[in-house]
Amino acid sequence: MATRDGMARAFALMSANWPAYVEKNLSGPNAMTESMVFYLAFFQDVEDDVLIAATLQHISRSQWWPKVAELRASAFDLMTQKLSLPTSYEAWGNVKRCISYSPGQEPWLCEFVREVMDAVGGMHSFRMSPQDAEAAWRARFVQAYDTMAQRKRQTVDMLPEVKQLTDRLRLDKGIKRIEGGA
Repeated sequence: MATRDGMARAFALMSANWPAYVEKNLSGPNAMTESMVFYLAFFQDVEDDVLIAATLQHISRSQWWPKVAELRASAFDLMTQKLSLPTSYEAWGNVKRCISYSPGQEPWLCEFVREVMDAVGGMHSFRMSPQDAEAAWRARFVQAYDTMAQRKRQTVDMLPEVKQLTDRLRLDKGIKRIEGGA
């Protein structure tokens, strides 16, 4: 979670890089503090070290003081790199290598590849399918992989308040289904 000290360090870096912006827009008696508090509200799900790295990343790539969205995008680019997901075609190569292993002994690159394979029917179904169906399996796997990876990245990038709301709505919708509603 970003702290006031972390945001103050980020603002110090930005202020040193864009002194004209600070002079023009943040020179009022409380302007800098109010701006830091405003930014901090959007970084409750970001650690200080990621915030500082994102700030440095933005400074190295932009001529302008960052908007909240730009700084969050830099932070989450860094955070999604931590997911270390292989590309969809690397993951398909892993699936192909796993065919020669006994069920339950497959050397998955990561749990996510296994989850995607399960979502499209699982290794057992793939092993049992005719060889000429491999192109269709690959296409379905790659499409599912890209969709699920995008969803995973969006979940990481989601503000905590939005995440709580979507979880609650998903739960409410699930309860309605169980009760026979919509």
